Amino acid sequence: MKRCPLCNRTYYDEFVFCLEDGRLLSPPYDPAETQILPARYGVDLPPTEMSPRNVSLPETKKETEKTETIAKRRKWNEASFFEDAKKYLKADEVEKIWQLYRFSTKYADRVAWGTGPQRGTFNVQFDPFSISKSLYSVYSDGNLDLNFQWLSEDEKSVAVIEKFARELKRLRGFNIPYNFRKKFIRVHKDHWLPQVENFIKAIRAAIRSGKEGKRKSSDPPPKQINWSDLPDRTTSLSKWKEVLRKTLERAILENADLSQLPIKATQDKNEASEFKSAMQLQAGNQEIYVESNLSASATRKKVANLLRGMGKPDKFLRIECTDGTVFELP
Repeated sequence: MKRCPLCNRTYYDEFVFCLEDGRLLSPPYDPAETQILPARYGVDLPPTEMSPRNVSLPETKKETEKTETIAKRRKWNEASFFEDAKKYLKADEVEKIWQLYRFSTKYADRVAWGTGPQRGTFNVQFDPFSISKSLYSVYSDGNLDLNFQWLSEDEKSVAVIEKFARELKRLRGFNIPYNFRKKFIRVHKDHWLPQVENFIKAIRAAIRSGKEGKRKSSDPPPKQINWSDLPDRTTSLSKWKEVLRKTLERAILENADLSQLPIKATQDKNEASEFKSAMQLQAGNQEIYVESNLSASATRKKVANLLRGMGKPDKFLRIECTDGTVFELP
């Protein structure tokens, strides 16, 4: 084939001039012939030599830094972690971390050492929170990370995590925001080390709540007692008094006028002494005393009249008694 030296169009060998610009076409050439192309990445190889299979291209600054960082990473262990901690912390602070470490190794499901290039870490995992992620990470400089963001999302784990957060909110220096589930929270050593015992108690309380919830969920459902089919003789007086208390607490919560409800009530302790048996209730900062020297049948009627006086519809009140019995009252 031939080529026009001006427009680079190609023609079969029988053509002599370019049909576009009239230029004389170049002699025939082989399109499969090896072409010498400009060198890439600044690597200038002689045109007659084959390029090596593994040409080393110049590394960028980012790639160099990444390689150096990887090279510096190390696997920490108990000895190296606490040796490093002594460089940053006082002796009593190292002892506090050791206290949490001992608790973690004894009660956690897994404790893993970090690979940070500068600071040591140990990461603690409890299955009730997550079966694959650590709950907290402790650094050799004394700081503590709470890894809420990557914890489990199943219903049981969420309940345990929520309980743990509520316990931590009671501790000074633990600033747990409302959207803590979406965050990794760092707690400075000055805030958590002085109260490491309370931090451990918070973990125990959360795990214990998860175990109790599991045990309750495996128990048979409590017997449900409906008002319409409940004979007086099958329910003890103590249960009806508990129902009466719950009903009155609801009335107080709704700011109901107890003087207008069908039950004797007073805030005067001396006046309450005239009751044969007074039930004490708390309404804000005030104490209220109500009559409770009633039979089971009379207490049941008081509850029914109280609910009517409060203007409640049928099946309004559902009460779970301390023994697990559930009442549904009109």
